[in-house]
Amino acid sequence: MNINGYELKPDANLVNADLSGLDLKGINLKGANLVGADLRNTDLSSANLCHANLYGARLRYTIFDGANLKDINISACDSREAVMRGVDLRGANMVGIDLTFADVSNSNLSDANLYGARLQYTVFKNCYFIDAILKGANLDGANLENAQLPNVDLQYAHLDDAILKNVNLENGKLCNAYLFSVNLTNADLTGANLTGVNLTEAVLEDTNLLNAQLLNSNLEYTNLTNANLTNANLEGVNLMGAKLYVTDLTNANLTNANLTNVKTYGVFNLPRRI
Repeated sequence: MNINGYELKPDANLVNADLSGLDLKGINLKGANLVGADLRNTDLSSANLCHANLYGARLRYTIFDGANLKDINISACDSREAVMRGVDLRGANMVGIDLTFADVSNSNLSDANLYGARLQYTVFKNCYFIDAILKGANLDGANLENAQLPNVDLQYAHLDDAILKNVNLENGKLCNAYLFSVNLTNADLTGANLTGVNLTEAVLEDTNLLNAQLLNSNLEYTNLTNANLTNANLEGVNLMGAKLYVTDLTNANLTNANLTNVKTYGVFNLPRRI
């Protein structure tokens, strides 16, 4: 296919090409070199871009619904408000991408690298992030409801006011993450490492924190109603003003925890000093 003087085919050299505003639904650009290309407002629904290189491409408002982006390089791209629903992004290089206000719902980002990505208010509902890297990413206000994130790396990530209802974060790495006012209702954080995290005013109702590590974390005014903290390490945790209603603290380690003004009701295995 030849459009605007560009030969659009697998492995094509399209460096800095202007393909903005085009209807390219279903096109095969597997392995193409699109470094620095302008694809703003372009419709790439159901396109094949696996192994393509779009480093630094301009992807604002681009539509990728149902596209194959497996092992793609879209690092350092401006993809604000892009539409990427139901996309295969397994193994994608997305380091430093800007997906602010984008819709990436129902997509598979397993093994993807989103180190330092800007993902504020992005929609990731029902997405898969198995073994993905989100270290240092900014997910403030993002919606990850029902997402699967086992073994994910979210160390030093920002998730203030994010929605993580019903997520699976089993064995996740969240050391020193910022989770102010996050909603983790009914989330599974079994075996997760939350050392040094800020969970101030977070909602963890019905959350499973079995065997979780929360060493020196801040859970000030956090809602832990019906949460499971069995065998959790809460050493040095700040629980000032936290709500512990019907919370299970069986074998939890509360050494040097700050329990000032903790609200309790029906707590299982409540330590005597609370």
